[in-house]
Amino acid sequence: MRLRVLPLNDKGYTLAELLVVLALGGLILYLSSATYLFAERYVQRWRGQVHLLNATQLVSQHIANELYRAESIVDLDNDRLIIKRDNDSMREIGATGGQLMINNRTYGFTEAQLLRLNFRPITNSTFTGAAESSGARIKGVEFHLRLATASDSMSVTRMVMLRRPVMWNPLTN
Repeated sequence: MRLRVLPLNDKGYTLAELLVVLALGGLILYLSSATYLFAERYVQRWRGQVHLLNATQLVSQHIANELYRAESIVDLDNDRLIIKRDNDSMREIGATGGQLMINNRTYGFTEAQLLRLNFRPITNSTFTGAAESSGARIKGVEFHLRLATASDSMSVTRMVMLRRPVMWNPLTN
């Protein structure tokens, strides 16, 4: 009696091959999800820093614009500034409750809080190093502000020189 050899059926996979494929698929899924979660946390932190930077630039530019339009400084304390504009209106700039205040109107931020706002006068003696006299004319203002969120904080110091506002008259023939 002679044994017949049956042809092998190569259609299909063995159990070992299926387990290897499942293990590799699980490993790829695990690594991709871990990478995604890391990237998500990184993007959230980056988004918070961008919001903080935008809020800091907004406050700094708003104060600088007020100073650019000022004709003179009426009163300057460490945490409060009163300026006179060209139309004889007074503007008081300060901080209260973590928000910027201009003429008792608050400017709040959704994610940031104003922790510190300080003003310092700039006179001629500031640049020369001479002792300040009480009658020295204020040429500008240096202000320092600090904003913070739950996870980050940012500080800005800026010097703004006063300049008399120029009113443009239309040209006539």
